[in-house]
Amino acid sequence: MFHKSSNSGVALITVIFIVALVSSLATAMLTRLAKDIRRSEYNRHQGQLVHFMYGVESWAIGRLKKDKQNDARQGAIDHNKEVWKDKITLALVDNKANIEANLDDLQGKYNLNNLADKTASATNKKSLFNSHVKYFNRLLVTLEIDTRIADSIIDWLDQDNQVRFPHGAEDSEYLSKTPPYRAANRKLVSFSELNLIKGVTPKIIEQLREHVSILPKSTKINVNTASKEVLIALSPLLNSGSVENIIEQRKTTPFKTTKEFVDLVKKLTKKTKLEPANLQQLLSVNSEYFICESKIIMKKAKMSFKSLINRDKNSIIIIGRQRGIF
Repeated sequence: MFHKSSNSGVALITVIFIVALVSSLATAMLTRLAKDIRRSEYNRHQGQLVHFMYGVESWAIGRLKKDKQNDARQGAIDHNKEVWKDKITLALVDNKANIEANLDDLQGKYNLNNLADKTASATNKKSLFNSHVKYFNRLLVTLEIDTRIADSIIDWLDQDNQVRFPHGAEDSEYLSKTPPYRAANRKLVSFSELNLIKGVTPKIIEQLREHVSILPKSTKINVNTASKEVLIALSPLLNSGSVENIIEQRKTTPFKTTKEFVDLVKKLTKKTKLEPANLQQLLSVNSEYFICESKIIMKKAKMSFKSLINRDKNSIIIIGRQRGIF
C-alpha cells in the first residue's frame, strides 16, 4: 500500500507540473500573439499615416501651383497674404484620424549654407561671402547667441583644413573626441548635424531653428516673409523701430522689387549709402524653397512630417522628407 501511494503521489505531481507548464506556455503564446496583433495594427496605422502625409504634400503642392498661376497674372513675388501661406486642420474617418498641417517659406529665414562659399575665387563672390559672415554675426547678436560659433560653423562648411581665426575648428579639434570624426567640409544637410560642431549646443540649435534654414544651395532672403530678427540683422543701420515700420508697410504693400526695400531702408535710416554696400545682393522678393509641416494622429499611432519643397520655373517637387514622433 505504501509503494502504491508513493507512485500515485509522483503521478499527481507530474500532472500538476505538466498542467503548470502548459498553462505557462499558453500564457506566453497568448501574450506574444497579443503583442504581434498590436504590432501589426501599429504598423498598419503607420502605413496609413504615411499615405495621409502624401495627401498633405499634394495639398501643399496644389497651393503652390495656385500661387504660381496667380504670379503669372500679378507678378512673381511671394508674401504672407498669398494662397500658399496656409494651414489645415482635419478630422477624418469619424475622428479616428486627425491632421494638422501648415506651409511656410524657408527663404524668410537665413540659409546657413550661404556661408559655404569661402573659397569663391571671383572678387565679387568674396565680397558677398564677407557680407554673409557679417550678417550671420549680426543675427547671432540679435538672437543673443555666442558669436564664436560663426567661425566653427564656417570651418565645418568650407573645403579647406585651415582653422579660421580665432574660434574656428577643423579636423584636429574633432579627431581628439570620443569617438573621433572629421569636419564635414561641405554644406550642411540637417539641423542635427549642428550638434557635431564646436560650441553649438542643443539650446543654440533651438534658438537658431526659428530664424535659419538649411537648403541645398545658396539662397537670398525674401524680405516679404522674413522675421523681425532676420530683417534687423541685414544692416547695422537697422533697429527694432525701423524694422517694425518695414513689417507694417509690407502687410498692405508687399515689396515688388529689392530696390523698393533698399529705398525704404534708406528713407527710414536717413542714409544715402547702406552698409553693407552690396545689401541688395542678399535679398529677394520671391522664394524657391518651402516647408510643409504636418502632425498626424491615428488612434495610438502618431507622427510628424516635414517635407522640403522646391518650386522653380518648370516644376514643384518634394526634395526631402523628415519624420519624427511628437
